[in-house]
Amino acid sequence: MNNIVEHRIGLLVFSWFGHYTHYARLLLEALQPYGSVTIIGPKAALTSEEFTCSFKDVKSSLQFEFVEMKEAQAVRHFVRTGKYDMLFSNELDVYWLKLLPYLFWMKMTGQMKTQICGILISCAFAYPENHFFSYKSFRCYLLKRFAPIIYKRIFIIDEIAFKILQLEKNKTFCLLEDPVETPPALSQDELRNKLGWNLHDRILLAIGVIIPEKRIDLLLQAFLSSKPSVNQKLVIAGRFAKGLYEEFSAICQSSDYGQNVVLENRWLADDEITTYISAADYIAVTYPNHFSNASILFRAMKAGKMTLLSNQGWIGRYSLLHNCGLTCPVESAEEFQKSVKLLFSHEQSQKPKPPSWHDENTFIKDIQQIFI
Repeated sequence: MNNIVEHRIGLLVFSWFGHYTHYARLLLEALQPYGSVTIIGPKAALTSEEFTCSFKDVKSSLQFEFVEMKEAQAVRHFVRTGKYDMLFSNELDVYWLKLLPYLFWMKMTGQMKTQICGILISCAFAYPENHFFSYKSFRCYLLKRFAPIIYKRIFIIDEIAFKILQLEKNKTFCLLEDPVETPPALSQDELRNKLGWNLHDRILLAIGVIIPEKRIDLLLQAFLSSKPSVNQKLVIAGRFAKGLYEEFSAICQSSDYGQNVVLENRWLADDEITTYISAADYIAVTYPNHFSNASILFRAMKAGKMTLLSNQGWIGRYSLLHNCGLTCPVESAEEFQKSVKLLFSHEQSQKPKPPSWHDENTFIKDIQQIFI
């Protein structure tokens, strides 16, 4: 490492829910050998429960710069001042297009001294079904035409979008595999004892950040209307968006089968998520019109779990490509209910092939290619 150039690196962390914090933690590990890393973001993000728990082992040694501005404004500020040699974002999605005119002008006038890298998580604009406005497809053109001029490296974490966009792996665009933790070594019974779950229950799990866009309410209604047996349970675990926990509780209380549902409203660390997944029998990833990687699906596959999947968006396309679960038409309440009943008839021996290439070490090594 003695011959490595020391860079002043600003790690932008403006998104900290769900897998964004996981990415930020791995980015820090990837970048630290190559320079002095300062984590930049709003105080609300860098002092949040999610961030504090994810970085608890190293937080005392970290450097922070709190900025109370939007990420695009922060990038413009640091590009203009040249304080950092490199800015790296754990989510480029929200501003890469907004900054194109400014960064292009800075580049063309020779004023841009800061290298910009980042992860592009959601490429919804790449999917043909989203081209209902002409600007959607125009964004594809802008990404391919101007990003190579402005950005040092864009890591796209969606293999389907990467293919649709017909991108070539080169110095600008890199297909980045979603990092997946190794499942715990304990048996399912040992994990259930740890969680206080019944060893004989058949458990369907929906886990992660519970937000309206994921339409977990459709899964809940389908499960309740399937008239589950005493030992068939639905566990919904994760941080609920405002009002959703109360809404789901009311739905359960009005059903004869509400006692078959467990709602757990709290933030779950990455290791807890892998524990829950390994302890369950089936994993639900039934988000309609979800146009980005679903890391829960990768974790479920790596744990060898049978999955119930949406037939729409990225999840529907991925399931067709890799035959990784039972696909259900989430837009039809009747068919959704039938799919839930069918899922519980599947034996645990019918497991998907785990994606061995999705791991944290591969993620870190791919990020470090920017310095080679």
